[in-house]
Amino acid sequence: MRGAFQSLECLCVMNCPKLKGHLPEQLSYLKELIIKDCEQLVASIPRAVEIGGVKMEEAYSFDMIGPLVSHTPLKCLRIDSCPGMNIPINHWYSLLEELDISKGCDSLTSFPLDLFPKLCSLGLDECHNLHMISQEHLHTDLVSLKINNCSEFESFPNDGLFAPQLETFYIEGLEKLKTMPKRMSSLLPSLGELTICNCPRVDLSEGCLPSNLEDMHLSNCSKLVVSLKGAWESTCL
Repeated sequence: MRGAFQSLECLCVMNCPKLKGHLPEQLSYLKELIIKDCEQLVASIPRAVEIGGVKMEEAYSFDMIGPLVSHTPLKCLRIDSCPGMNIPINHWYSLLEELDISKGCDSLTSFPLDLFPKLCSLGLDECHNLHMISQEHLHTDLVSLKINNCSEFESFPNDGLFAPQLETFYIEGLEKLKTMPKRMSSLLPSLGELTICNCPRVDLSEGCLPSNLEDMHLSNCSKLVVSLKGAWESTCL
């Protein structure tokens, strides 16, 4: 469909499981795209110039992240219940600032943080094949990191998480995770809020907690509590 709805700013397609074909093209003013429960809709992203946010929900046959990044200056992407969606590793997601993946991207086993240099907020929820976050270079924009109920998640980058602007760090339900990121006191100097829930195996790695930490919430992580007693005694917290 060409030339239609050229002034459209928001497009929402929901609960159309039999809908087939392509999305409209050349939507120059489109800023928000929401697609939910449209299993047969062809994965064709409109070539929107100023699209700012996309939410994909229950779109099982979509593999759209590559075209999104190629054709739009996308800043916000939310993926919900799209298990067949992939994150191509041959793309550089240089403009994306917010990424939330929930119950999706079953092929994602390692999240390559280096491919998202401008990412400010990252949320990973129920990504059951995700094992780790990988990183080789300093990440200066990440402010919030949340990882929830990723049953196979077991490690952070080998040399620690290089995110000097990270303020909020939330992990929950990571039953296989054994250690927190290394050198948190030096690599995460801006960390102010730390929440750890239902991570029974997790323990402090080398180094102490950041000195700027203001709020810490712990629940069902008894092994970590034992380690923290030593940190308190050595005045690292």
